[in-house]
Amino acid sequence: VDNEGRMRRADTGGEVRYYGTNYTLPFAHAYRAIDRLGISHKEAIDRDVYHMARLGLNAFRVHLWDVEISDSIGNLLDNRHLDLLDYLISKLEQRGISVILTAQTNFGNGYPERDIDTGAYTYDYAKCDIHANTDAIKAQQRYARQLAAHMNPYTGLTYADDNAIIAIEINNEPCHQSSPRQVTDYINTMVKAFRKGGWEKPLLYNVSHNMEMVAGYYA
Repeated sequence: VDNEGRMRRADTGGEVRYYGTNYTLPFAHAYRAIDRLGISHKEAIDRDVYHMARLGLNAFRVHLWDVEISDSIGNLLDNRHLDLLDYLISKLEQRGISVILTAQTNFGNGYPERDIDTGAYTYDYAKCDIHANTDAIKAQQRYARQLAAHMNPYTGLTYADDNAIIAIEINNEPCHQSSPRQVTDYINTMVKAFRKGGWEKPLLYNVSHNMEMVAGYYA
């Protein structure tokens, strides 16, 4: 951040200006829809990323369905969903598109269908309790560390070391019902977990939800 408050890239000094899209094919309903059509997920990603680049987009953001890539205590699972995410990231990077990952959704994978219980930690806690429950926070810490340190086989880089992944948002649409102080403690705890995984780039937090907690977010 320069003296005038502008975010700039560390490698080029250029001002950070992005225009992009959210795209969810590796997960949930989009993943299942491609399956039902009998289409190759990777071929679909190839076509879609081509069109993103053709449209002039230079950014991509997705909230990860943690319920599809984690177990009951927060371990990151090396499965089909994670493999497709890795593949997608590599294809975006090949076309000069930067990536923001939102690490957690903390809700099910069903909409607009029924949720499929994958055994992930998220299914053990209510959405509005998961950021305050001690056991849930421990699972999220483990997940955060492993996500930051995850090696993408298609790029040969961990998420932490991959310059094309420019930021991680800690969670999508958080639901806090405790206190601003507890929210501050939770955010600090999660920041430390990502840092332990090697993450040195920006970490983002959504302050547009639970407005009574704004003081806790900024603290």
